[in-house]
Amino acid sequence: MKDARSLLIICWLFFSISIHAQDIEVKKFEPLEKDQTAALSPRKDINGVTCGLVKVLLKEPGAEFEGSVMGDVQFTGKEYLVYLPNGTKRLGIKHPDYLPTTIVFADYGTKKVASGTTYELKVKTNKKQAKVDNSKR
Repeated sequence: MKDARSLLIICWLFFSISIHAQDIEVKKFEPLEKDQTAALSPRKDINGVTCGLVKVLLKEPGAEFEGSVMGDVQFTGKEYLVYLPNGTKRLGIKHPDYLPTTIVFADYGTKKVASGTTYELKVKTNKKQAKVDNSKR
């Protein structure tokens, strides 16, 4: 009986951890040929070279970005504006509601970020909304 109770507690712990561990999934990463934001609002790296701009489409506040991020990341309410130096090959995303993820640009057809180019990184979150049944009250 004691072993069964211990097994139940362990299973419950694993289940509760998996509920909170949500993923961020990349839907699309591509250069935006007609978007001139990176050229019109340039940010320079430490060598004075214009950075590339990745627009991360994630509507939830609180994300942090890891890698060669230049300056502060701006959140517009629907996307994050992340400036990366020319030649950057990956970007990490951390958010309190999701597991951290690293996007390797080559996995989506772009070997590295180019100077003065704007990119769009569209992500999908699998955050599940809890449904509450109030009909039994």
